[in-house]
Amino acid sequence: MLTCELSGEVIVDGGVVTPSGHVCSRRILLQKIQENGGLDPFTEGPLSEDDLIELKTSTNIPPRTAASFPSILKQLQEEYDAVLLELIDTRAALQETRQELSTALYQNDAAIRVIARLSAERDAARNTQMEQPPEKKRKLAAAIESQNLSENDLREMQDVWESLKSTRKARQKEASDKAWSPELHAALKVSQQSMPLESPTSLAVSASSIVGCSNKQLLLYDAQEHKAIGSVDASLSTVDIDSKHIVGGSDSGLLSIWSYQDGIKLAHSVSVEQAIVHVQLHPNQMHVIVTTQDGVIRIFRIEQSLPVVGVYKNEESTLTKGALHPDGLIYIVGTTTGALAIWDLKNQVLAGTMGGGSPVVDVVFSNNGYHIAAAHENGVIVIWDLRKQKEVTRLETPGVSSVCFDATGKFLVYGQREGVSITAVKQWDKKVTIPCLGVERVVWSEDWLVVSTPSGVQFVAPA
Repeated sequence: MLTCELSGEVIVDGGVVTPSGHVCSRRILLQKIQENGGLDPFTEGPLSEDDLIELKTSTNIPPRTAASFPSILKQLQEEYDAVLLELIDTRAALQETRQELSTALYQNDAAIRVIARLSAERDAARNTQMEQPPEKKRKLAAAIESQNLSENDLREMQDVWESLKSTRKARQKEASDKAWSPELHAALKVSQQSMPLESPTSLAVSASSIVGCSNKQLLLYDAQEHKAIGSVDASLSTVDIDSKHIVGGSDSGLLSIWSYQDGIKLAHSVSVEQAIVHVQLHPNQMHVIVTTQDGVIRIFRIEQSLPVVGVYKNEESTLTKGALHPDGLIYIVGTTTGALAIWDLKNQVLAGTMGGGSPVVDVVFSNNGYHIAAAHENGVIVIWDLRKQKEVTRLETPGVSSVCFDATGKFLVYGQREGVSITAVKQWDKKVTIPCLGVERVVWSEDWLVVSTPSGVQFVAPA
């Protein structure tokens, strides 16, 4: 640190050396030379700016010299304030960095999950094809042709339809006697019970059992005892269950059927070579309906060779979801265009199409068979009257992901980002919402609302 020989102050704005060897502040020396007519203030000899030699000095400003305690305190206060302001800026930068890191970690985790799911599907398909006995393996032909049901298969479906139709009123009365009242809806809470299934992709319920699937596992759960009955390694996107079978379909096109009376055992499997978007067991327990993304609906007969007994094509359509009428003779599919295609299985024709717009994310029949509810990607739920094929109403529900009716068909439940909502059919303004973040699927069993979220499967029941 250098001091000026003229002023005695520390040089902070550039120093110079005179030919006589004196160190001065450049600014002060030039001012002095100008005042005394270009003479060196130390030797009285002639001196110009060109004669000066520039010095490199430190740019750090030394602390001021305090002359009293108050000035010392003031100086400390100013330095403290400066440090505090810098700390605030540092904390803000740290928070921003943390957010960027969280986003990057989330994106990385999502990418890892996708890779793991695809790898698991590939491995599951390979293992299943290798382990299955030859008589249970069959690869469908690439060229798909429409195929009507045989008289025998159609008669089996019609027999069940007539039986269900004759007992519908009795079943509806029984369901009404057991149904939750609107007062109980207001008391619904998320239970502490949960299924040990991570990142579920689909749910289905039977009388006493719940089946859920994920990218890694198929899990069968006893809803009354609240315990897992069994599980198998499988990568599935859609699943269904009845009293005899569990059926599941994967994005890779693998259809698998398990029996579960004495442990979960693989009974049949077949590849349809297209992503499966919906599977549903027919009420006769002898057929399963499989819908693939490429617009094809296949009906398989559940027996040793798993033959295809019916094929229906939705021309130039990409399918997203499907649903079977409770009586088993009407099947409806949702498309990426938002339209619903209604198939009459009794007459084996396309009976009509309804709606359009945003892609369908879920579709379901009411248990009394009167209404259809379709949830769309743009957050709209459209309720249709099946008998008139006419829109009844539409509900604005941002983030809706799943819809279903209760056993009476008098209440509609739907899942969305902030929770599960229940509304009365024909009284759509009356709604109860149960907080449960990130709902992806919801199904209504006799004793529970079963809800899947990214963190697992939870149960909702009256408190």
